[in-house]
Amino acid sequence: MHWNPEQLTYQICIPPLHAKNICDFSHEEAEAYFLWYMEVIPQRVAYLSETCAAQLRCDRSALDLSPESLRLLWRWFLLAAKTEPAPQAVVSRTKKQLTLQTEYILRDIGMYLGEVFCARHKSLFWGHFETPKHDFFVNQAVIMGFEDRSYVPPFKMVFEPIHMAGVQAAKILHGQMKEEDLLQLYRHWEKYCIE
Repeated sequence: MHWNPEQLTYQICIPPLHAKNICDFSHEEAEAYFLWYMEVIPQRVAYLSETCAAQLRCDRSALDLSPESLRLLWRWFLLAAKTEPAPQAVVSRTKKQLTLQTEYILRDIGMYLGEVFCARHKSLFWGHFETPKHDFFVNQAVIMGFEDRSYVPPFKMVFEPIHMAGVQAAKILHGQMKEEDLLQLYRHWEKYCIE
């Protein structure tokens, strides 16, 4: 993906990928990446919450990792998100893309969303898996513990919150976004909690 240069106004967090594709990580690299990810979650969630509260001029305590706080967070994101013309290679799908800063904000929103799930449901936890290598979320931090019980035996599912927040953010490109998008995503997945 290619982004246009922009002046960043949000303090971004760059993962230590060292120009290596995450699916090609060795066991040691996957473990180190996951540990790094878990270490940065508290500071990224705090920074995101403080930024959101300051820009919306609301009390920081409203961003309390409750499901309802997702509506407030998404309201701020829809104000903060920016688009730019897409490179020629992707114009066939859409003429716009989210800016690089917006993508980094989504990373933090994904961490916040994951923390909301883990704070509210004792059966859910952060984890990662290293096989199968062809899986879209291999070596990435995911929320584990979801089950679809409409199958016999129940189907175990993982939730990659950064990707899922990005799916909701893509609605901006088509003018179909709503303040409730992130909360509705949470409510949809909540039914797969095993408690």
